[in-house]
Amino acid sequence: MNKTDLKAALARWNQPGAAGFLAFIADVQPRVPSANGGTEIYVPTDWEREEFTRALDGDHNCLCWVWPRRHGKTLANALIVIWRFISRPAENIAIVANSEKQVLSTCYRTVKGILEQTPMLAAQVKSGAIIIGADKIERPSTQSVIAAYSSTPASLWGKKLTVAQISELHEVKNPAVVTALAGSLIDTRGSLLLIDSTVGARKSSLFGLFETYQKGEDPKLFVSHIQYAGDCQEFRVRAGG
Repeated sequence: MNKTDLKAALARWNQPGAAGFLAFIADVQPRVPSANGGTEIYVPTDWEREEFTRALDGDHNCLCWVWPRRHGKTLANALIVIWRFISRPAENIAIVANSEKQVLSTCYRTVKGILEQTPMLAAQVKSGAIIIGADKIERPSTQSVIAAYSSTPASLWGKKLTVAQISELHEVKNPAVVTALAGSLIDTRGSLLLIDSTVGARKSSLFGLFETYQKGEDPKLFVSHIQYAGDCQEFRVRAGG
């Protein structure tokens, strides 16, 4: 991609809200894991487009996808992470494992895989424009970084993050982790906290977020909740708030 093409692409990708994200997806055609093995081009379904639009067009700083297993919730956050990393300068992105013993989360591996398997992005990896390490991905030309962290508050305080992602919030044992993440995001305009999780116990932090959203108590919070209807194979999107 030459400089003129890149400038035009960045203008599309930085449109406000979901328009920029969906333009990025259409242009880049991310390769994602296929249910049949290997990879396939990611094409959002109608309901995914609707949820991305509701989430990204609102003035939200916390997006929480509460979807059943194998519905693409971690993939959704991985794609948002890559969009921010590629389309904006000086992005400082944290991908946080939900266990103190774990550092490399499913989301980090998903991000890494998409960068390596998507032709437009893999070309940047091959040229050295994107550098992929064991627990850090860097783009020196824009000074953007994606780094993996374990879920310890000490590792997250004072990072001045632009985006932070964490999976399975209901499994995070120390609530100070979320507090540390929120504190590291608070001073950055346009920052995002991304959460993807299956449902948890009513006493969990996740259920607390869901209740807050349902009651409309925090306009900056967005929760997308998918719930199966009885025993049928169809699922419905439950709009809270």
